Amino acid sequence: DIFINFVNELRQSKNLEQIPLDGKNLRNCFGNEAKSALHSITIQSKMRGVILIQHKSPRWRNEQQGVLEILQTLKLRRAIVSVYACNTQKKVVEQLKDKQADYVVALNNNHAMFCKEIAAYFHKMERENPQVIDYYDNINTGRQYKKLPVDEWLSEPMRWEGIQTVLCAESLQALRQNRKLDSKLDCYISSLNTALPQLAESIREHLSLKKRKVHWMLDVVYRDVRGLSSKDNGEKKLTSLRYYALNLARLHPAQLSLRMKLKTAACSDAFREELLFGVGE
Repeated sequence: DIFINFVNELRQSKNLEQIPLDGKNLRNCFGNEAKSALHSITIQSKMRGVILIQHKSPRWRNEQQGVLEILQTLKLRRAIVSVYACNTQKKVVEQLKDKQADYVVALNNNHAMFCKEIAAYFHKMERENPQVIDYYDNINTGRQYKKLPVDEWLSEPMRWEGIQTVLCAESLQALRQNRKLDSKLDCYISSLNTALPQLAESIREHLSLKKRKVHWMLDVVYRDVRGLSSKDNGEKKLTSLRYYALNLARLHPAQLSLRMKLKTAACSDAFREELLFGVGE
């Protein structure tokens, strides 16, 4: 509770902070006493690069319930929360708006009709009124983003609280080859009507949480896929300690990779003390 209060006070001094939210299934982390692998929900702060909350979910199918519980613990006013996969639910969006937060939500296979409606909406506007479409090409990710304000022509957005814009993203390579829009088009909705590069950054930051910043570190550096001890709730305790170690390594000013910082801390008492207690002046 003390750490959560500290994080909330720190975040209140900033505006429009980006907070990606995602779940991770730790494979093979169960033994004779566990019936299913540990599934954890992670919320990270882009501003500090540290993990705000790590919450245990009963099973990945019940992740939405864990997300609703975790959102109650944070003050999210004026934050931008990005949500993907099974958490793309109207209940999650409603709770974010109740917490006075904004959202960028990816539509998945469960919203196929909504995605088709968005694709048709962009096709209609490109033909009839192309100047109202915002375009943004991100060379680093190789994707083109497009944004349109929500219009009465769309029927599904009326069910999503606070929605203001719809977005779609497509591969720049596909555009160069003159491919038509198809089912592989990625669609997003947002409660923000802000500049498109900021929305694209929220999308990119969420993907980096999964691929590089947190989940990749757990898989490659800590090798979570090889399994954890489930005795006495061991998988939950070890995962929490690893998240804390990642936070400490990110905050250390040394110009080293996170993996090298953790290895150095294992071999050097002095460096380990700097991680735990900070660098002296």
